[in-house]
Amino acid sequence: MSGITVARPHEGSADTSKPGSPNARRVQQTPAWRQPRFVVGCALIVASVLLGAVIVGGADDRVTVWASTHDLAAGTVVSDQDLAPVAVALDQAGRYLSASETSVFGRRISRAIGKDELVALSAIAAPDIDSRLITVPVEPVHAPTDLAHGDRVDIYSSPRDAATAGGSSRLVLTNALVSQLSTDVDTARGELAVVLDVRADQAGAIVTAARTGVLDLVRVPVGAA
Repeated sequence: MSGITVARPHEGSADTSKPGSPNARRVQQTPAWRQPRFVVGCALIVASVLLGAVIVGGADDRVTVWASTHDLAAGTVVSDQDLAPVAVALDQAGRYLSASETSVFGRRISRAIGKDELVALSAIAAPDIDSRLITVPVEPVHAPTDLAHGDRVDIYSSPRDAATAGGSSRLVLTNALVSQLSTDVDTARGELAVVLDVRADQAGAIVTAARTGVLDLVRVPVGAA
């Protein structure tokens, strides 16, 4: 058509009718094994396994020994009511009486044991065929007022009439074990019956002293030699 002129872009000129496309960017991702949550999770799993191994290993290193259910005085004959089994670490077990040792029942203990105390091997007296139980008469004023089973006493003998006999007290035996004490005074003679646990070779001297003089029982303090 005449009268209309169409402008044409010059060859080689840039086409500015459309915006240029942005350069493509590649997104980089951190490997899964390097992510913090993965690392923390693995650490927790390892810790749980190690803790379980320690617990199981610790349980395997425990053994059962005897412990007292109540206070036991020296000289007590042990019964199944006196002891209860308790688990302890293996490295401690060698010093104590294993709960598998039922032969302890019927035996005596050589020293006092407190409630819940583990029973040491040294606290169980070896079977003593030379042990003897002797009952001696003692006037109440010649013994401690609270004398009890398990106490240790020194035994003195004095002439029955010290004023006329002119004698003095003599030591008969030291550190004798009181096995039993009568709670009733013999009203006829005014005496206590005290059972002493002594060796066979000591019995004769005590019997003689009881028949020929007046006995005095002097308590030995706990821990004294």
